[in-house]
Amino acid sequence: MHFDVISPGEIFREEKEKNSSLWREVESYIDRGLNAPDEITNEIIGKRLGLEHPGTPQFLDGFPRSLQQVKVLFKVPANYFVVHVDTSEEVCRKRFKGRGRHDDHDKAFENKMKVFKDQVMPALRFLREAFGIIELDGTQTDHQYAKVIKYCGLQDSICPSRADHSVLDEYALWQLHHPGDEPIRESLLIP
Repeated sequence: MHFDVISPGEIFREEKEKNSSLWREVESYIDRGLNAPDEITNEIIGKRLGLEHPGTPQFLDGFPRSLQQVKVLFKVPANYFVVHVDTSEEVCRKRFKGRGRHDDHDKAFENKMKVFKDQVMPALRFLREAFGIIELDGTQTDHQYAKVIKYCGLQDSICPSRADHSVLDEYALWQLHHPGDEPIRESLLIP
């Protein structure tokens, strides 16, 4: 099955490559480890929801991350499955520092954690009550994210900054050592 992958982070990185006015508007937020303002993110995602290929399922990577963004999502009638890859702050810090991006500094990480607690957690609580959430443990390895990617058939269209093909290779290796692991829908989907 083909999915349209919509990722605000990937959109912003594409805009950075073009040095567009949109990038110049959000650059200072992102460099400090903050999310782009909801108004900007909502506008770019709102324009793309349902417009990429009408009728094609959409995989939103990193959206919604606030209650204001949830409101935009709800304007598009759909069946939603929300996946949260839960990871400890310690593991997040280690992975964050290993990315090699210009905005990978301690202050940016602290800001990201504050934004997560202040904005993302309330959105997750709301989504949990509205739909239920598929909760995955991402602390040990990124294989859980890869499991979602493989289940949705997104191997050729994943956001490279979130999970490159080495993560899928890691998942394949993990699966060899855990042959009883069931597909995500049967084992983890909340009805």
